[in-house]
Amino acid sequence: MEDKYTIPDEKSEHEGTWLQWPHGYTYGEDYKNGIEHIWIKMASALSEGEKVHIVAYNQAEKEKINKLLTSQGINMNMIDFFISPTDDVWARDNGPIFVYDRNKNLKLWDLGFNGWGKKAPFTKDASLRERLSKELNIERIDSRKLVIEGGAIELDGHGTLLSTRSSVVNPNRNPDLSEEEIETYLGSLGVTNFIWLDGVPGADITDFHIDGFAKFYDKSTIITFSENDLAEWGLSAKDTQQQPAI
Repeated sequence: MEDKYTIPDEKSEHEGTWLQWPHGYTYGEDYKNGIEHIWIKMASALSEGEKVHIVAYNQAEKEKINKLLTSQGINMNMIDFFISPTDDVWARDNGPIFVYDRNKNLKLWDLGFNGWGKKAPFTKDASLRERLSKELNIERIDSRKLVIEGGAIELDGHGTLLSTRSSVVNPNRNPDLSEEEIETYLGSLGVTNFIWLDGVPGADITDFHIDGFAKFYDKSTIITFSENDLAEWGLSAKDTQQQPAI
């Protein structure tokens, strides 16, 4: 990206939350039935204070979801639907990421997604942002040459990015990009300081996403697990003892 964009601070007040609704088209009805109750709870809680944007696999699924949420007494004025086939439910990783350009115009940042290093079906999820860009009539910033899931990066809103090399600087994501080249891409989002942890390649399907164990609280504070818990999960002493210069 040649232009400069900014991602709003995740802690700031926002308009709504996006959910990809569970379905049985990829992993079967048992998978859907085993987790759908969680999505109902999320939709119910979120709708009390903000819009809930639900991605339904098709029109038939939309009608089922609408009937289900209505039966739960959820305020359907706070719910809207977008129809797009998906592989799975992880909107945090493959769903829309909104950014602002220099003139504060809202854009949709379209990163590459390859199923966490081609460990899972991904072609439908990978096209979701492009579909939503057209439906929302919001310009799409094509950055698909860079494969990064939303959960692989944490931004503090002040120019600092926290991530793991195992989930970004990894041949199963970006075999043709060096760490420096990846930083150049991310610099287009106003990132000037990079905190790279080595992470743990092969740890769960994500190769150790940062959002599983660390978040920025403010520009000088990170919330994470205890050092013992991090070690038990597999994070190296080098990573837990790193003292980044900010």
